[in-house]
Amino acid sequence: MMCGKGTKRKGVATGNDRRAMTLIELLVALALLVVILGLFTKTTHKLIGGIPRAHRDFQANTSVQDMIRRLRRDVESGSRLLRYEGDGRAGGDLLLIASGEGVISYEFDRDQVVRTLAVDDPNVPGESIWSVPHARIDWDVWRQNGAGYALEIRTAIERTVLGRLEIKLHNSHLFFAGIAVGDED
Repeated sequence: MMCGKGTKRKGVATGNDRRAMTLIELLVALALLVVILGLFTKTTHKLIGGIPRAHRDFQANTSVQDMIRRLRRDVESGSRLLRYEGDGRAGGDLLLIASGEGVISYEFDRDQVVRTLAVDDPNVPGESIWSVPHARIDWDVWRQNGAGYALEIRTAIERTVLGRLEIKLHNSHLFFAGIAVGDED
């Protein structure tokens, strides 16, 4: 059976009427897709891992700032500051604050800060604990003539990500003992 020039035979595809991709075209398309995905892997990894990590860092910094607000009130209402150098067995260094309420101590450990008020009144809460994961808290008492009169405190959130140390949310504070004028916060 002879077909004319413009007629098609049923079931046979001609060069102008191709509906499927060849195997080579499919492999080229897959290779291009792999290259494009490879370019966006780092960005995708940052989005997938970075957003939850940033949220956790923000939560840790919020806890640090809550502790700093309480510490500021204690230092500014206190009369004297003392740094007690701790050792590995008894715990970390202690900040001691003499105040009208009694002696307040702050112990800065790796992932938490513990505030203790030494009073004999059972109605007064004696201890407050702030969880501060991945927080770095450096502090020092400024002295004049042997007496502590100010507290310098520096905070940051530190985390190792993919073998690299990231330091975020740096803050620095200086509080002077005995100058409380009220709570602005």
